[in-house]
Amino acid sequence: MDREEGEGQHEDAAVNSNARIQLAMPEDGYDWKKYGQKYIRNIQKIRSYFKCKNKSCNVKKRVEWHPSNPSNLRIVYDGNHDHHPKFDLDQGSSSGSANQYDLSNQIFGPVDGTPR
Repeated sequence: MDREEGEGQHEDAAVNSNARIQLAMPEDGYDWKKYGQKYIRNIQKIRSYFKCKNKSCNVKKRVEWHPSNPSNLRIVYDGNHDHHPKFDLDQGSSSGSANQYDLSNQIFGPVDGTPR
């Protein structure tokens, strides 16, 4: 991925603590694979990149949030799915916890000193 102006690695000692930050993205019925993440300096937000796990589908999404407020998400979809969702959102899902991401580990690495 090309690096745009104002983008790069984010290091913030105040956020890099033993506290675990959980990002819970709203369910949309599709399975996603995370393939990248970076800190965008000019907007001071973290952006994660996902693509649909269905092999025939080319849909991608970007999720942005501020490190101090991970509950305020901005989600942008690129493309349209060429398949049905994995589950009906009205019936719920047993995989709700699978849609959570440990931000402190993804951004700064494990805080307990174990290697990545």
